[in-house]
Amino acid sequence: MILDLRISDIFLKKTNIQHILTFMFVFLLNIFPVKSQDVHFSQFKPNLINYNPAFAGYEKCAILSLHYKNEQVGINNGFNTLQTSYNQYFSALHGGIGINIAKERLGGNTFNSTYANAMYSSHFKINRRTKLALAIESSYYQNTFNASQLVFSNMIDDLNGVIFPSVENFVNEDVKFIDFSTGILFYQKKIFLGISASHLRQFMLSGEQYFLPIKYSFQAGYRLSFDPFDLRKEQYAIMPILVYQQQQKHQFLKYGFYFIKKNCSFGLWLKQSFYPHFTNDAIILTFSVKIKKMQITYSYDVPTTRLLKSSFGNNEISLLFNFNCKEKRNNNTINCPAYEL
Repeated sequence: MILDLRISDIFLKKTNIQHILTFMFVFLLNIFPVKSQDVHFSQFKPNLINYNPAFAGYEKCAILSLHYKNEQVGINNGFNTLQTSYNQYFSALHGGIGINIAKERLGGNTFNSTYANAMYSSHFKINRRTKLALAIESSYYQNTFNASQLVFSNMIDDLNGVIFPSVENFVNEDVKFIDFSTGILFYQKKIFLGISASHLRQFMLSGEQYFLPIKYSFQAGYRLSFDPFDLRKEQYAIMPILVYQQQQKHQFLKYGFYFIKKNCSFGLWLKQSFYPHFTNDAIILTFSVKIKKMQITYSYDVPTTRLLKSSFGNNEISLLFNFNCKEKRNNNTINCPAYEL
């Protein structure tokens, strides 16, 4: 994508944050190939197949998920992501199928990214307690840039403001490409351990200008069920989870726990970054309630750094619907998911 853009021609009316972000992004596009970081979701359960495609078919139910994230709510027209996904185990395939469709938007409609992922996870039985899932995933991406959202100095009248059409010459080009990912998952009834690698396109196709940097992710969790009043029952559960992710030089570690009681759960997480230096980025609070076959989850990222505090954090809300739940089935997957309300 080649953009005819000069710094002196940009007019940032009232230092509007939207125009600042737009200009910075376009300027970088003019210098570097198209590379970016993936959106990161704070909620774990509604985004299992985002963290690792091997989670497809992991649970006993078919899962339909609707998810919305509003990043940096204090910034006008910041990042917004809308996502829907579905995954289910199929006995005939000895594994799970997953589909994920998402749309990301920045600066109103200035920058848009739409992508769809399709994955297959094959489940194997290692021994009586331990299972293994191996997954492959293919993706299609479309990134668009809308220059009509930019305001330049030649569009400004000193008395009447923005009244003239832009005379800048833009070559607007939609970037479309395919991508590939893989993942592996070891799990038992109350524990899981997963590793995934996303955006393997640059390894498979040489000479590519447009690609996403490879992302490595590690996930681990354990469910401890108990009842302090009756040792024979399991009315409560605590589930610690750890997630590590690296994409280029950007690294973060997220760890915390869920406290689960029947149809409600509360989560407390800490997110830490290691680049360009070690920082405690945010404290993540989550709350979930399950109503029959529907689960509603809300989370809020409380920023802990000076820069992020001005953005007033991130909001996320998700809806999960469970279908075709089976208490027993003759396959190699567990009958009870490691994280379940």
